[in-house]
Amino acid sequence: MHRVLLLLLLAVPLLGCPTEEPDLCEGATLDLPPPVGEAAGVWHEGSGRLVWFGGNLNPPTQCQFTSEYTTQTWAFNAQCDSYEAIEGSVQPPPRARHVAVLDEDGDRMLIHGGRQREATSGPYDLLNDTWALDLAEDVWTELSTTGGGPSPRSSHGGVAVGGKLWIFGGNESNDGLNYGPMDDLWSLDLGSLEWTEHDTTGTPGPRLFHGMTASADGASLYAFAGGDENAFFGPLFADLWELNLDTLTWTELHGGGGITPGGDNPSTRFSPDLMTMDDDTLLMFAGHDELTGPTNVVHRFQIADSDWDQLEEGDVYATPANGFCDFPADFTVIDADAPERRYFGVSGITDAGELITFGGRTDCGLINDTWSWTRDEGWVQRTSASSGEVCLRAFADCADLCTPQ
Repeated sequence: MHRVLLLLLLAVPLLGCPTEEPDLCEGATLDLPPPVGEAAGVWHEGSGRLVWFGGNLNPPTQCQFTSEYTTQTWAFNAQCDSYEAIEGSVQPPPRARHVAVLDEDGDRMLIHGGRQREATSGPYDLLNDTWALDLAEDVWTELSTTGGGPSPRSSHGGVAVGGKLWIFGGNESNDGLNYGPMDDLWSLDLGSLEWTEHDTTGTPGPRLFHGMTASADGASLYAFAGGDENAFFGPLFADLWELNLDTLTWTELHGGGGITPGGDNPSTRFSPDLMTMDDDTLLMFAGHDELTGPTNVVHRFQIADSDWDQLEEGDVYATPANGFCDFPADFTVIDADAPERRYFGVSGITDAGELITFGGRTDCGLINDTWSWTRDEGWVQRTSASSGEVCLRAFADCADLCTPQ
């Protein structure tokens, strides 16, 4: 009796003591990742991180692409507003313009394909390998797939739903001055690791640089905008398509806008960031359109209404270019509360509907800042950029778009 009472008395203070919570920001660093474009990544709700791999570290010279491809893996911790370089003995080969998707069932990021080259000019090496980053252990593994699989490609679209990685379209050309758009559809069974090509009813047509996402219930895929073999100079696309995964039928949900947006319709563009907010809402940010180049607008598509609305206006076109790759300082009216106009960045959306975006290519090079956006608060700058912003964001007097007086 006394022994039982003593044990109970000893247990009471233990029940009242709070357990010490781990410091999720311990070891957080304010070190910035290098400015990068053409990387690909995902938002991972479990760790509260935006994670990305690869990309091109070389800014364009006179609007011409040069290449320095990286094997770096980085993460932005949204709770701590800090960055982490994910390092390990095994890394995928360097690449850019690849697909990155979240495999929620496997708690991992998958990447597929892309392009690379050792030289700064000449033909590219196109890739068709598949890698997985375990997001609990931060360890990379190459997946040994079977069944042939998609041909090597870059600038394609992909999602992971229903235990499968889905790949649509992309560029089969290794010539940086010519595009070879495709419209084939493939799936990789993430259990058996076997590739299957699928015939579909209808098609959005061959395209590259399109945005892709899946419905919240995993029953449909969506493909938005991009371009075809004329993507260098336009016209580009602004159409939105749905693929029913049960019937493998494509349906056009919206024909899109023109070069100048019509009402709330987004303008034609390539490299948009397309995300799923909930069962009947898609969110779209950024991209490269035919009027302002890089953009920083935010659009929403409500599937039930089959209609777009613009949630954030962003920068507005103001003054024509002086010539090829020669832009005046007042090329746009700047939205100072929004991120710099960009494309080829990395974006994700949290379960709470918060958009988080990092990096990308701008009119003034490459950028390495992080911003978040919600309907209630609008844009919030989480970290600053070390380069890539237009001159008028920092200086009153500018010689041109990117150079102070």
